[in-house]
Amino acid sequence: MDQHGCGENDPNGPVFDPVHGVIHHFYQIHLAAPPGHGPDYGHFVSKDFVNWAPLPTAIWNGYDSSTTPLTVTKYDNEAIFTGSAQIFDGAGPGGKGPGIVNIYPGLCNKQDWPQCGTGTLLAQAVPADYAGDELLVNWTKPSYNPIMENTQRDPSSPWKTPFGTWRLRTFNQHVYEAESDAAVLKGQWKDLGVNKDFRGCECPSFYPLPEPTPGFEAEYEALRTGAGLPTNVHKTSCGGDWWQLGTYNAGSKGTLGSFTATPGWEDLFAQRKIDQGHFYASKDNLYPTKSGGKRRINWGWATVPPQSTQTLPRHITFNAAARCLQQYPIEELQALRGTAVTASAAGKVALPAGAAKNSEIIATFTLPKTAATLSVTVGAAAPPPAPGPAPPGIAVGMMMNATDLPGDDGPISHHPGSFGAAGCKALCASNADCKAWTWV
Repeated sequence: MDQHGCGENDPNGPVFDPVHGVIHHFYQIHLAAPPGHGPDYGHFVSKDFVNWAPLPTAIWNGYDSSTTPLTVTKYDNEAIFTGSAQIFDGAGPGGKGPGIVNIYPGLCNKQDWPQCGTGTLLAQAVPADYAGDELLVNWTKPSYNPIMENTQRDPSSPWKTPFGTWRLRTFNQHVYEAESDAAVLKGQWKDLGVNKDFRGCECPSFYPLPEPTPGFEAEYEALRTGAGLPTNVHKTSCGGDWWQLGTYNAGSKGTLGSFTATPGWEDLFAQRKIDQGHFYASKDNLYPTKSGGKRRINWGWATVPPQSTQTLPRHITFNAAARCLQQYPIEELQALRGTAVTASAAGKVALPAGAAKNSEIIATFTLPKTAATLSVTVGAAAPPPAPGPAPPGIAVGMMMNATDLPGDDGPISHHPGSFGAAGCKALCASNADCKAWTWV
């Protein structure tokens, strides 16, 4: 997905349209209509997860862009932050069949929207012409908006309870409920209060335990029908992306329900990091498989230069034998693979020029009988320090300009602009407690 230079961040409401068979990927695009500061909802579409087309901005701050002339929406005129999408019955063309509803946090200001107490509210957007607009280019903001005033940001994708209501949670652990699909389509949500079982973090998601990892179906089924498995996955973003597995009891209509550790699976209730490195603010949803089934796919924000990008889609399954969620590239991405280059035992594999940055490694090995270290090094050798031989691997620098680093801050120094990055590097090198530094 290439949006040609505008900055971007979180994926928003990734969803498959059951009406037109199109995959939609919304994301935070760094654009804004005055008087706002943005971001808004960028938009890509695909039919196969491999070939993507950029579309115009789907949801603008402060305006309903589907109307002529534009309809002013003062309740969200500052920005459109990270939201979610879900399929609801009756949201399809003409109010029949399943269709998409986007639920987003609109940022407001008290001058233009006097009810704006927290600076944030929740609103919904739906296709302006579902039947005739196959790519759903135009999204409209129904007149019932906003659906909830004075909230916090980051609404999760709604999940359905056993008794037919829909619930979602926001950044600040609040849970909201709509009594039915029809209630959602009227914008009728109620605030149930704070559920302390859900930790307060960005970009939350809550969904049923995924299907078994291929090859481990027997273990999954034996435990499911025996002692039992966790029922749900809870994902949050705080200093990285994390998920935990537990048992969800929805309670009754109008109550918060509970999310607790599953007996025999208590270790999985602890937060486990989804990925290392530049991965954040992931969003997931259900998509059809190539064979007509369903699968859970997760997308992340890759915080990489120059302007960030969206990660490749990852299929999530549960491996009951390994006691963990697994994630791996979806099968459609095989179309991106070139000719494999292989090597056996220790040795070098010659890669075409530029391939190291776009490579995928599959390493197969026999478990050693004693402690051993197995590794693969990608890329050319780093320039040798003086003196000494060249270390393997790619040269790793300490310079991470304008990057919010993990962990606690060390000493913070203020210097004139002429001090430069070299000065910061020298300060870090002289301090044994300094592991990394940033220059802002």
